[in-house]
Amino acid sequence: MDHNISGKHHLSGFYNRSYRDRDHSEYLPIPGPPTSHFSQQTTPGHMVRLSWNSTLMPRVLNRVAAGYNRFLNEFGAPASAVNKDWASRIGLQNLPGTVFPL
Repeated sequence: MDHNISGKHHLSGFYNRSYRDRDHSEYLPIPGPPTSHFSQQTTPGHMVRLSWNSTLMPRVLNRVAAGYNRFLNEFGAPASAVNKDWASRIGLQNLPGTVFPL
């Protein structure tokens, strides 16, 4: 967004929303063979910027700017695979039941 309020004042703003969802696997097709490692990564983000420019004199410009940036990196095993005790399902013993063992 750009807006000339007057000949000496200018307001500008920017907003961006990003979202990326991807799967990590050692082998294709996902999820790969039982011995492979599989995880999901989600990276949503928001960015906002706002600035105000004022011409004080022909050679002097005053600028005030502010911004906000939020980025989240959720990376790990899919929720459908956590706490399912996959190791005991295939006959492995004495392993934690949280995720499939590497």
